[in-house]
Amino acid sequence: MFMADECAVDNGNCDRHADCSNVLGGYECTCRTGFTGSGFSCAGARYLWGVYTLHTIISDIFKVS
Repeated sequence: MFMADECAVDNGNCDRHADCSNVLGGYECTCRTGFTGSGFSCAGARYLWGVYTLHTIISDIFKVS
């Protein structure tokens, strides 16, 4: 049985703070540790009173998680 890899392109359209997993008949997005949400949209405690933490600034600049 052929199973398409929906996660191969653009992380399956999951949030940049989520992991994409192929499952039978589709795929799932799961927010990473420290983030909550549907997987398509994840929010986390990366702010402190509206000011980005150093980790978030570096993540945004270098596109790492």
